[in-house]
Amino acid sequence: INKNLEEMAQAIFKSWFVDFEPFQDGEFVESELGMIPKGWEVKRVEEICTVQGGGTPKTKVEEYWDGDILWATPSDMTSKKSLVIYDTDRKITEAGLNNSSTKLLPVGSVLLTSRATIGYVAIAMKEICTNQGFINIICNKSVSNYYMLFYLKSNKDRIIEMANGSTFLEVSKKAFKEMKMLVPPLKVIEEFNRTVEPIIRSIYLREVESEKLSTLRDTLLPKLMSGEIRVPLE
Repeated sequence: INKNLEEMAQAIFKSWFVDFEPFQDGEFVESELGMIPKGWEVKRVEEICTVQGGGTPKTKVEEYWDGDILWATPSDMTSKKSLVIYDTDRKITEAGLNNSSTKLLPVGSVLLTSRATIGYVAIAMKEICTNQGFINIICNKSVSNYYMLFYLKSNKDRIIEMANGSTFLEVSKKAFKEMKMLVPPLKVIEEFNRTVEPIIRSIYLREVESEKLSTLRDTLLPKLMSGEIRVPLE
């Protein structure tokens, strides 16, 4: 179901902001990104978003780890390949947060993997921080987190082309900030939000439910197999 919902949301984004199907009756003008509806703009990412990196608390300091603050690595993204992120394999403490370069990001922040596997993107459903393998985006009022989420997803190839490095490929925050983006009028962004927000919320709730069921299955199955729990035949 979630796969179908994601495809539906991506199709809506493509229809509106790639093919411009709802806006074909209007006038189009030339831009740095090709022909776009008149009144729409092209801006650099840094003009419309706050871009932050991440960090890693010292791994040898025990008091920095096993807390309750979500701390994402690219593997948290690549293992689930989901549009939403709300849990992480590792967590840090308040001391770990305060004594490293990682920053606590608000709900709704968009996380983009910038090294290892580049171009995975998800929206944070809870407060979260990340390691250095991310570019983290906090949107201002010009665009929304939902628009940014699908814009980055649909421009994954452009983002990968920005990567460089001799040891390993990485997209720098500087290069990302300079990336040109299509910025529709605010009323169009707001209408898009109203359309896709229920879809994202539904994906999130189904993933949480699925995880609870998986945990229940993993708890019950060994007990059923060992005979610790028996199901009455009648």
